[in-house]
Formats: sequence, C-alpha cells, structure tokens
Amino acid sequence: MPEDIKAIDQEKVTDAPKFGKDEWDHIAKFIKEELQRRKTDPNRKHLEKVWKEVDRQLRMEPDIRFKMISGTNRRDPTKGWMPEMELPLQSQTLETLTADARRMLKPDSGPFFSAHAAVTDEWLRVVEREDPLRIAGDEGGVESTFGQASADRLVESWLGHFHGQYDFWATWDILNGEAFKYGTFAGRAKNVTKKIMIETSRGVISSKQRFPVLLPRSMKETYLDDRPYSVMNEGVAIGPAQIWCVNQRLEDIVMAAKDGKTEPDDEDGGWMPDALMGVEADKKSKTVQIIEYEGDLIAPKKDSGSYFLPNAIATVLVDKAGPRVIRFRWRKTPFSSYLTQPYHIEDMKTPYGVGPLMMGMPVAKAAAESLNRFMQAAILNTEPPLQYDSDDASFAAAGGPIVAPREKWPTMANVKAVEIGDVTALQSAYLALISQYYDVTGVNQPRLGQTTKSHTTAFAKDAELQRGVARTVDYGNTVIDSPMTKWLDMEYHMSKAVKGEQLILMDGVFMEIKASQMPEFATFQAFGAGGPAEKREKQATKLAALAQAAQIDQVKLGTGGKPMDYEAMQREILREGGWTDVEQFFPAESPGGVPANASPTGTVQPNIITGPGAQSSALG
Repeated sequence: MPEDIKAIDQEKVTDAPKFGKDEWDHIAKFIKEELQRRKTDPNRKHLEKVWKEVDRQLRMEPDIRFKMISGTNRRDPTKGWMPEMELPLQSQTLETLTADARRMLKPDSGPFFSAHAAVTDEWLRVVEREDPLRIAGDEGGVESTFGQASADRLVESWLGHFHGQYDFWATWDILNGEAFKYGTFAGRAKNVTKKIMIETSRGVISSKQRFPVLLPRSMKETYLDDRPYSVMNEGVAIGPAQIWCVNQRLEDIVMAAKDGKTEPDDEDGGWMPDALMGVEADKKSKTVQIIEYEGDLIAPKKDSGSYFLPNAIATVLVDKAGPRVIRFRWRKTPFSSYLTQPYHIEDMKTPYGVGPLMMGMPVAKAAAESLNRFMQAAILNTEPPLQYDSDDASFAAAGGPIVAPREKWPTMANVKAVEIGDVTALQSAYLALISQYYDVTGVNQPRLGQTTKSHTTAFAKDAELQRGVARTVDYGNTVIDSPMTKWLDMEYHMSKAVKGEQLILMDGVFMEIKASQMPEFATFQAFGAGGPAEKREKQATKLAALAQAAQIDQVKLGTGGKPMDYEAMQREILREGGWTDVEQFFPAESPGGVPANASPTGTVQPNIITGPGAQSSALG
C-alpha cells in the first residue's frame, strides 16, 4: 500500500472519517463516475439489450416494428390486417425451470441442510450453568447434558425458525428466476424488523423481532464489480465493491434520515441530515437517484493523503445540483452482504453470466416471426388478392369481386387469384424453430407434461427427459453447494446479533432461546431436496455401525485372557458410521463399579434434556 494511503480500521473507529465537504464531494463524484463506467461498459450494454428483449417476450408483447412507418412512431394503416402475436415459449420455459429448481432445492419434508456446531467448554458453561436453556412456559432452567448432536440440532432449529418468519422459498424462486432470465442473480443480506404475535403458555404476546433476511435484488439495478482483483506480493487485496442504483421518493429518504441514526458504526446509522438540505426532486416523479456503494473504498484527503476505507457502505444522492453523500456507515459483517451466482459464465473478464432465456431469445424471436408470416400467408391464401377486368360493369358496380363462400360473379371477365407465400414451407420453418428452441433451452415436451412419440421406447423417453433436466440439475447442485451454503453461514453470523428470546420448536418441544446461548461457531452443509434421503441414508449407516459394534461387544464378553481393545474398535466403527457423541455409549464407572449414568436397576440412561414439567426431549 502506498505511503500516502492510510487504512482506517472500522473496528477501532466508530465515527465517520473526518472529511470536509471537498472530500465528501470527491467521494460522491467518484461513486457516480464508477457507476457510469459500469453502465457504459460494452459487456453490460450488450446484456441490457438482451434483457430488454427477454422482458418483452416474457410479457408476451408483440414486436410491431414491422407495422410502423419508417422513421416515425405511427402505424402503417395498410398493414393493419397483418397478425401480431408473441409466443409463450419464454414464459413457459421460465415456469418449468423455476419449478424444477424448487424441486431440487426444497424437500417435501425434513430439513434441507445440516449443521455442525463447535461444542466448546465456554459454550457448555453458558447453557448448562450460567444461562441454561428452558422449555417455553417453565420458569426454571433445564437440566441438560449437551453433546455434539444436541448442539447441531439446536443450530438447525435456530436457523429453521428464522426461515419460517418470511417466505424463504419464494425468495429462492425469485433468485433462480433472475438467473434463468438474466444469467445472474443477486441477493442482499439484511437484518429486518418484523412485528409478530407469539402465542405462549403465558398468553399472546406482541413483539418486534429483528432477524436476518435474504432480499432479492434485480440485476437491472445492480452493477457488479467488473475489475480484476489485484493482489500484491504482500498479500494485500482490494475487495470487490457492488453498486445498487434506484430512483426513490425524496419524501421517503428525508423521513428515513430523520428517524435514522447518525453513528456510522450502527447498522441503521450513518445518516447525514445536513446533506439533504436544498435537494430538489424530479417535478414529475418526485424522485431522486440513489446510488449505494458497498465494499472497499479509497478516498482522497487533501491534508494527509488518501484513506483506504474497507468494508464501507456509502450512499450517494444525485439531483440537478450533482451527487452528494447522504449516508456513510461501516459494514457490520466481515463479508459482503451481496450473494450472487451466475447460471453460466462465458467470459472470465465479466462477472455476469448467461441464462437459458438469454440463449433462447433469438430463436424464440425467429419462431414468433415465422408464426406471424405463416398466418399472413394463410390469410392471403384464404382471401387472396384478385386480378379482374376493371372495365367490367358488374365488377365496377360492386367495387371488385367479393371473395366469400357461394359468392356468384355475373361476368364473363377473367378473374385470377394471386398466390403470395408458401404456407407449407412457412409451417415447416415454424416447427423447426420450435424444435430448435427446445434444444437450446433444454425445456422439451416431456418436461412440459406432453407425451413423446408413440413408437418411442420407455428408455428413450426417459433419456429424452434426462437430457433436458441435466442442465437444470447441474445448476441446482451449484446453487446448493455455493450460494445456499454460503447464505447459511451468513445468516448464522448475522443471527448472533438478534436480541431477546426466540420461541423455537426443537425436537417437538418449544424452547425459549437467546442468541447468547448459541454456539460461537458452526459450519453448514446444504443438501436441498436430497436432505431427507441423505438423512435416512446416514441414519441407516449409523444403525448398521451400531449393530456391528454390538456384535463385537458380544465377542468381547465371551473372550478370556487378554482380548483386543474392543472398545477402541467400537469407537472407531461408531465414528465411521456418523455417530458424534460416541462416549455416551461408554459411561465412566463410579467408585462402586456401576456406570455413572445408570438407573437404580443398573440400566444406563441416555443423555437427555429434561424440564421441570412432564415434557422431555431426547437430544442425544
């Protein structure tokens, strides 16, 4: 890092940088210019043209440019008879792909992910002695002996609770739809406040909860960082910065600044009310342009060089007077709040991907054009232009021959129909383009619920279906492995800031849990719709391992002399089978030779979590 650039550590600096008006104006100008650079990038401009055409096709809005008088915005009255239709190919494809992706991501029952929490001595001290967990409705604490499995299920239930506070799966439907339409989706992680009614044993309680939510962001309003990330020999890197640009009502912004906080270290803070003085909104829409820059920012300072502002979020307002910074705050998380995923990357020099509807756009456009031409030719063949003798008195009186069933022409003049367009050839071209569209997008007739040819074998039908589904399956696996798993990590980190007790259903028992009672660290693995099957398979493996360990136990009991270390063998088998709390099967003996957790009859009791009441939950 150059000597004239000074890094600001937001963990130690809670105030905004001590910039004057010139420095803030320079930052605002830089952000606006960076937005303009990304807007005018040739790759982005090309994509926006494609996105606009895809949107028109999804709206099923006919392309009527061929009916317009050249150089004007007026329709040609002589072309009013021509049909104007748009095919539902793109809408049908989006519906099918989104439904297929949901079936891959969302199981019919059971969890779609698993958690593995860090069971540390510090955490055990909190949940067992300092701040024990308790069952909802019971004032006393819960006597518990926590193991790895209990901690894992606690984390899974904690996140599952927040997924139920908003339409979690509808969010993923929107994100996947964005990837199918525009090649890339963008989501934004944000802690939101929601007023909810909680029914407890103490009655209905009205409260406000603040919890992490994944918000979809339109790619048409999001400008991804398209610069190659420079990594110096010393290992210092400038992180990517994303830009979000929208038009918002000035009244809403003024109200938010009035009710918001000024401290940049607060997630809802960083407002600069004085910067809103003299702002003029658009007279017609009453809106102003808002540009939000999130990421690492290098800001110049006249008297002491430049500042490197890592993990910064700067909000710029643009009106007739130019850009100005109206809000600056530090990002509270060590990671970007943006969650992005391309469908398919074609060029390493751009962060934007290509989706199925983008690839199918030109074929769908050609198919719609072919259909309209086919219908035009059919109309001309049904009511063809006619050549007739203009000097014929009967035709002169009627204004020409009338083409209609059983129409009679009382004339000796020669009448000739003019053939325009080959209906058969146009129909063949239309059907060929439809078939090509299915090949390009992978959404074929079996996926749409249609039957294949009658002579096709069952194996061939299945193969035809699988060829179309394979690409969606690959995309679904990518989403599960990358953004969905990443979101679970982000969500858990953000949930540690949730305040107050949460009423959470855990193994059939309602528990009142606070963020301070959650393990400090946890890792996640998303399975998608395969989660329940994965769980059943793991359970079967664990039971098989347990059965094998029990067989060895019988051998151990019947062996005399100096047997092998069968307990070590049992531990290894149980660990390989997926059991985490292995030691619960090998209780330590008390001085009297009886297992420490044995009942009066000598039976070993499992580790459970029990409450003062009759409720209990076997947490392993």
